[in-house]
Amino acid sequence: GGAAAAIMAQCAIDGAKEIVVFNKKDSFYTKAQERLKLIEEKTGVEMHLYDIDDKALLKQEIDGADVLANATSVGMVPHQDSCLVEESDLHEGLYVFDCVYNPKDTLLLQRAKKVGAIPVSGVYMLLYQGAESFKLWTGKEMPIEVARKAIGL
Repeated sequence: GGAAAAIMAQCAIDGAKEIVVFNKKDSFYTKAQERLKLIEEKTGVEMHLYDIDDKALLKQEIDGADVLANATSVGMVPHQDSCLVEESDLHEGLYVFDCVYNPKDTLLLQRAKKVGAIPVSGVYMLLYQGAESFKLWTGKEMPIEVARKAIGL
């Protein structure tokens, strides 16, 4: 989706050499392959797509990763007890970004904290999307610090 594409684009801008994506092997898998090929052509970053149900490969890839991003709704209310990765899949120093913003502290982020990974809540993405929307609609900068305090960041 759009969040995943934005995350991949930012990783490419920040100098990523390789991006690995795990997705459900369903009717959208071919579309995901096409999208990744296009991103690879535009950025020069090597892209790989694997089935999310291959748990051994998922663990192996996370073991060698610097950043893990969940760009799905898995873990969002009312399914806040769901998570795509196990605590044992994560490692110290791994940046773990969860696009989910409700709850702020998702099960994925809780697991990340337990192993010494660096958790980043989707609330930040929501905040800055709101700021851009505010600017588009009003022509003014949104008072981000006021908004941060209001949402408890």
